[in-house]
Formats: sequence, C-alpha cells, structure tokens
Amino acid sequence: MTSGYLPSTVGGGDLVADRARELLVDGNLTVARLSKEVGYASVSHFISEFRGRFGVTPRAYYDAHALHSELDTQRAKDGMRATLA
Repeated sequence: MTSGYLPSTVGGGDLVADRARELLVDGNLTVARLSKEVGYASVSHFISEFRGRFGVTPRAYYDAHALHSELDTQRAKDGMRATLA
C-alpha cells in the first residue's frame, strides 16, 4: 500500500509544504512537476494535501498570489506617478 509520498517526505510535512509554496509562487513549474520535485509520487495526492493544508488548490493559490503581486506592482506605479506629479 502506498501513501502517495516518496520516503524522503515522510515526517517533513512543514518543510515540504513551505518548499512547495516557494516553487509554486516562482511559477516556473507545472503542478505535476512541482509535486514530483517536493517528493510526492502522486499529483492528485499532492493537490489533496495542499488543499488540506492551505485551504485552496495549488492553482488557486498561485492565481491569488499572482493577482496580489500584480496589484502591488500597480499600486507602486500609481504611487510613483503621484510622487512625480
């Protein structure tokens, strides 16, 4: 019976979750590749575990982070325009 984990991830849940979030926010890997990178043997198990820990799927987390970053960038530009005006 398999749990969906590779042996290297068992017991290191917080570190694995933190690393997964870092890789996800970077946006350079697909969820499938990211799940393998942090040691999950099953993509669906990774998604389920991520949702259980963070309350959203990896894609929803990425989308929310990207939107937040975009808004921060826009606010910074608006602030610079106001300073220069």
